Amino acid sequence: MAARHAIRTRIVVRGFVTNLPEYIAASDIVVGKSGPNQVFESFIQEKPIVITSYLANERQTSDWVIANGLGWLCRTDEQFAMLASKLTAHPELIRKCERNIRSLGLKSGTPEICEFLHGLLENARALDA
Repeated sequence: MAARHAIRTRIVVRGFVTNLPEYIAASDIVVGKSGPNQVFESFIQEKPIVITSYLANERQTSDWVIANGLGWLCRTDEQFAMLASKLTAHPELIRKCERNIRSLGLKSGTPEICEFLHGLLENARALDA
């Protein structure tokens, strides 16, 4: 598709992977369907998403992403090619989405869970002493 539409950017397509967070971290944008897990996994890493499809129950997620300037909707190869060209020429559009995502104040919860578990361990040690 990149060659057919003369996109001057690197596009890498992978099938199922077990290290999705690493791929998201290495990307400028994430492309996929608008399942809430996919969307928020991307947003936790402050990466805009290009939604290519959605199931009926995911329509509201897609609408919310677009309405809040957190990503884009591209239903065809041609739409995606035009968007990729636009984002390559104007990377500030990606930065704007990243700022919008940061403004959500999302947290993964991982540090809080670790602190809680550490507290349980410390309390257990104190009771054993």
